[in-house]
Amino acid sequence: MGKTERKKELLELFEYEKIKGDVSYSSIMKKAGGNGKGFLDRYFALHRNYILYYKLSKSSLKPDDKQEPQGYINLMDCNPDDTKEISSLMFQISHKHRTYIVKAKDESSMKQFLTLLIARIRSLEKIDIDKLGCTVVVLTKVKKFREVLTNPLILPDRVSPEMAEEWVKQMKNYNASFNLADPFIKQVEQISEFCRGEVKEYIDWFGGPEGPRLAMIRCEETVLSNWVEYINKTSSEITTYQDNRFFREDFKDVAVHLKNMTTFIDCYNDYMIHCRKYNNNKPNTKFLEEKQTFRDYIEKFIPKVPSCNDVSLNQFYDRSQIQSSDGIVTINTSGIKKTINQSNIISITSTVTASSMPNMSNLINSLDHTNLNNDLLNLKSQQQLLLHQQQQQQQQQQQQQQQQQQLNHQQLMLQTPQMVSNSKDFNISVSSNNFNDGNSEFPIIDGCDFDLTSASNLSSPILSSEVPSNVVDPITSGQGGFVVTTTEEAINERWHFDCNTSMIFKPPSEDGRNEGSSSMSTSSITSKMSLSLNGGFDMKWVYQCGYFKSKNMGSIAWNGKHWCWSHTRTSYKIKYIWDSSKQLFVNIPFKSRVGATGGSSIPSSQSTNNLQSSTNSMSSLSSSTSTKRSHPTTLYPDYQFKDNVLTPIIIEGRHQPSLTLIDSPSTIPNACLLTIAMTQYIQDALIHLQLAPKVLSSK
Repeated sequence: MGKTERKKELLELFEYEKIKGDVSYSSIMKKAGGNGKGFLDRYFALHRNYILYYKLSKSSLKPDDKQEPQGYINLMDCNPDDTKEISSLMFQISHKHRTYIVKAKDESSMKQFLTLLIARIRSLEKIDIDKLGCTVVVLTKVKKFREVLTNPLILPDRVSPEMAEEWVKQMKNYNASFNLADPFIKQVEQISEFCRGEVKEYIDWFGGPEGPRLAMIRCEETVLSNWVEYINKTSSEITTYQDNRFFREDFKDVAVHLKNMTTFIDCYNDYMIHCRKYNNNKPNTKFLEEKQTFRDYIEKFIPKVPSCNDVSLNQFYDRSQIQSSDGIVTINTSGIKKTINQSNIISITSTVTASSMPNMSNLINSLDHTNLNNDLLNLKSQQQLLLHQQQQQQQQQQQQQQQQQQLNHQQLMLQTPQMVSNSKDFNISVSSNNFNDGNSEFPIIDGCDFDLTSASNLSSPILSSEVPSNVVDPITSGQGGFVVTTTEEAINERWHFDCNTSMIFKPPSEDGRNEGSSSMSTSSITSKMSLSLNGGFDMKWVYQCGYFKSKNMGSIAWNGKHWCWSHTRTSYKIKYIWDSSKQLFVNIPFKSRVGATGGSSIPSSQSTNNLQSSTNSMSSLSSSTSTKRSHPTTLYPDYQFKDNVLTPIIIEGRHQPSLTLIDSPSTIPNACLLTIAMTQYIQDALIHLQLAPKVLSSK
C-alpha cells in the first residue's frame, strides 16, 4: 500500500475555507487507515480533480475553516475501471500508487458518490496537461478570450432591419470565438491548480447564467423571436394591406416593410445555420414560402396598382354625354330633414307695437341650422362702439324697467300666445346649457342682441325616434324658459358638377330649404347677419390625383372600386366598396384598432413619410394632433345606383339619411353622387369629433 500524497503547498491550497464553495459532492464516510488502525470517520469532498478527506471538527460534523485535509487523491492518476464497489456499502478508489478503501453509511450515498467519481475520472482522462500548458500559459489564453467574449455581453431587445446583417455578422464572430474557447475552458475548469484568482473568476462567469452560451440563447429569445413574430404577423395580414391603400404611392411603406421582412428571413436563417448547435445535422432553412410571397407582392402586385398621378375622373364616365355648353351639370337632391331645436330661447321683450307671431317665428326658424358668417365679425367691431355709448345711456333706465318688463312678458305669453311685439328695440337671447365658450360680448345689429356660442348647438338633425317623448312648448304651455321643438322639413337642394374642373359644389344660395317657403319680414336683418347655412363647411369637392379634396372636410379616395373618406386629424374613416355587378355602393363598417400589438405590423414611422407627398397615404392619416374623441358609431346605409339616380338602401340597424334621392340628368361619375349623399354624414362626424370649423370665435 503506497504512501498518502501530502504536498505542503497543496495542503495549504485545500484549506476547507478556501474550497468549501467549490465542491461537487461531500459526505461523511469511513476510510480504511493505511497503518492498519481500521476504519476512521472522514469528511470526503469532491473538488475538481481531487478527492479531499478531512478530520471532523469536535464541535460539528464538518471540518474547521482553517483545517487542512488529512490527505488528497489526484483523480488524474486513478483508474476508472478499478474504481468500483467491492462489497456491501464498501468501494475502492484505484490510484496508481495506492488503492483506497471507503465504507459508506448507506447504499444511496455510496452509489451517488461512486457514479460522480467514475464520471470525473473518465473526463480527466481526455485532458492533455501538456497541451494546456503551465499556469502562466493558461492565464494568457484566458485573457485573450476575455477580449472577444466580453463580460457582460450587451443584448439588444430589438434589432432593426438596417442593422440585422451587421448584428448577425457580429454574432457569428462571437460564436466562432465561443467555439474556440468553450473546449479549452471546460478542460481548465476541471484542474484545481489552474482555477485560481483571475482565471477562476472568468471560468465561473463563462459557465454561469451571464456567460456567452446562455447569452446567445437569450438573443434567440429576444431578437430572433421578435423577427419571427413580425414575419408571421406580416404573412397573416398581407392580404389586408390593400383595404386602406388605393394607389401605388400608398404602398411605399408596404414595399419597404416587405423588403425588411425578407431581410429578417435571410438573417434569421444565417444565424441559425452558423450560431445554433445541432447534433451533426444541418438545420433546414425556414420561411421560404413567406419570403417568396413577400417578393411576389413587391414585384408583381404593387406595380399593377395604378398611380394616383395617372388617375383622372374622366376615366369613370363618358364626358361626351354632357350636353351643357359650360360643362356644368345640375344635380337635384331631395329628402326630409327631421330636426330638434336644442337651444334655450329665454326671453323676447318689447316696448312698442305688436305684430303677428308667424313673422317672429320665421326669424327664430331662420336661426336654426345656421352659423354666423365671418362677416359678422366685421359688423361686431363696428357696432361695439355704438353699444358702449348706448349702454351708458340706457343702463339706469333698464335697471328700473327690468322687473316690470319681465312681468309684462309673462302676462303676454300667458294671455296672447299668438301675438308678440315688433319693436325697433327688441332683445333675443339664445344660450345653450351644452356649450359655453365664455363669450361675454355680443354683436349688435339693428338693435338685436345675439349670443350664439356655437351654431352647431342651435339645431341638429335627428331621427324621429330620438325626439324626447316629454317635449313641452313653453309658450303654449304657459311655462317660460326652455324651448325644445321638433320640425320636419322638406329638402330640395341643388348641387353642380363641373366636368372641366372635376369639381362638385353646392352654390351658396342653396340653403337646403324648400324653395316654396314664404319670405320673412325680417329679411333685412338676416341678410346683414350673413348667417352661414352650412356650419362653416366649404361645400366643394375637387377631384385631383385620385382624391376628392375639400378645404375643411378632409379627403375622399376614389379609384373606381374603393370610396374612402378620411381626415388628417383622426383615424376614423367612412368606407364604401363599389359592386359593379349589382351597381351598389356597399358600406364597410369602421373598426377601431386597439393596442399597439393589435395593429398593423408595418411601423407607423414609415407610413407617416407619405404625408410629405401631394397625396396622403390612406394608411397613415393619423397624427400626433389627432382628436381624442370617441369615434362615431353610425351604421351608414348602402346606396343603389341606377339610371343616374342614387338612392339609399335601408336595412335593419342602418341609419336613415335625410337625403333619399340624388338625381343627375346626365351621366356623371357615380362617386360624385355618393360624395354628395355622404357630405352631411361627414359634417356630422367632424362635429362629433370636434373637428368642425369655428364660425364665431370668442373674440
